[in-house]
Amino acid sequence: MGSPPIEGLVILPETADACGVADPLASVVDDHAVDPHAAAAALARLAQRTRDAALGAALALVVGTGLVLLGYTEIALPAGAGALTGLFVAAVARGERGALVARLIGQRSAYQIPEVARAAERMACMGRRQELARALTRLVLVAEGIEPGTAGIDGIPERICEHADDLLGLAFLIASDGVKVHPATLALLDRLLGSMIRSPLYNRAIPEQHLRIAIQRMRSCIDA
Repeated sequence: MGSPPIEGLVILPETADACGVADPLASVVDDHAVDPHAAAAALARLAQRTRDAALGAALALVVGTGLVLLGYTEIALPAGAGALTGLFVAAVARGERGALVARLIGQRSAYQIPEVARAAERMACMGRRQELARALTRLVLVAEGIEPGTAGIDGIPERICEHADDLLGLAFLIASDGVKVHPATLALLDRLLGSMIRSPLYNRAIPEQHLRIAIQRMRSCIDA
């Protein structure tokens, strides 16, 4: 179950960091690279769609309000429906754009796109790094029974405990000021912690091997 394709994107045959995993179930380590030029064009189209839909919704709302004030309530109803439709289209386009940007943070070749580069900078700020480190640490502590957990969102205890030392080591490095961590590494950790379906931390259908691969990828990209 991979991410839905974005209109106009070309998916390259290699994974985002050139490491393939032979498994039919897409996990967080299975994301394929996107053509950066096609991605930039898709982002531009989605931005334009958002603006157009928002403008259409605003115009429909103004027209509908005017008709209501003039007493033409029945005619105003279609205008109100048009405004709601425009807002919905704008929200969907904005969501797709945000999802594409978030995906591209994990692909270094996409950093030529200014919006992706800015998102990567935000991902790499120390505040965000500490949030991810705390979340990773808590996941391990809950799995080991040191902290109380929340049913259903605490991961696979035996899988997490087996890799506890590596996961805590990653958390320590990511939270350390003097350690350089690439935003793509943080994006991978964010997907690992945040996707209940695609993360080997939560989904038993995804092989444990994928967790080892993710840990190795993140550790190899941290300059300690």
